[in-house]
Amino acid sequence: MAGEYQRKVDDSEKHIGMSLEMFEQALSVVTPAGAVSYPQLKSPNAAAASAVAGYLDRQITVLQSELKNREANQGMVNRFMAEYHKKYALAFACFFFVLVGAPLGILARRGGFGIGAILSLFFFVLYWILMIAGEKMAVRGVLEPWAAIWMADAVMAAIGLTLVISLTGAVFNSNR
Repeated sequence: MAGEYQRKVDDSEKHIGMSLEMFEQALSVVTPAGAVSYPQLKSPNAAAASAVAGYLDRQITVLQSELKNREANQGMVNRFMAEYHKKYALAFACFFFVLVGAPLGILARRGGFGIGAILSLFFFVLYWILMIAGEKMAVRGVLEPWAAIWMADAVMAAIGLTLVISLTGAVFNSNR
């Protein structure tokens, strides 16, 4: 489904390119120097300039329409790709939560059940916020869908690895 919308985006970009070329050609007919000035419209070539101006107005309307179509289709591509990456990112999140949870389990033994529950809830909410924010950024086109969706997993992996490394260092440096 995303491929169909990507094809539509490519078609819109091709139409935009052709419209811009035709726009440029029409401007070169009116003024060889490339600059439009109002005194030239009073010249004997005013009828041709008026016809070209009407054509240019129609081309601007076509360009605006194609830009809207491209934007809508790109939004759909982003939405589909975000969902695609979200399926895999949620599956891999289990591994990253183990990286975070194992050190938290060790820390919870020292601090009690309440600390472990609060830290677990904090990391879950952090992941959820990052996932929702990433999904919104992907759909809006702020970031590429793959980067926006996998951002939450990358943050959890970084936190998990940091916790594992710090606790590993603490274990090896202890006197026990």
